[in-house]
Amino acid sequence: MIESFVRRPVNEPHGIIVITNAAGEPASVQQRQVVAIQDRWRIDDEWWRERPISRLYHVLLVEGGLRLTVYLDLLSGEWFEQSAGKVRPGKPLERRQASRTRAWVAKRV
Repeated sequence: MIESFVRRPVNEPHGIIVITNAAGEPASVQQRQVVAIQDRWRIDDEWWRERPISRLYHVLLVEGGLRLTVYLDLLSGEWFEQSAGKVRPGKPLERRQASRTRAWVAKRV
């Protein structure tokens, strides 16, 4: 039997609904009130390509102690959640550098 595999990216972001305050900062994510913005950084990359990357990331603490990493795509104006795995509430955050490589997993079709 011959099996075929399809590659799909790990950690694929998905669109979310974010309500911002007057300063443009997230105030509510998916109908959960933002308690604190714990970190913020901007990435501008691949400006020479047809689809450059320009994102403003936020690490948020929302109601219930959940931490979310969200970003605003500065080119489209859309918000996305980016999760690199589950972060337990109360666990200290580490500042991670953005990787230029993508991890892929094989999925049977």
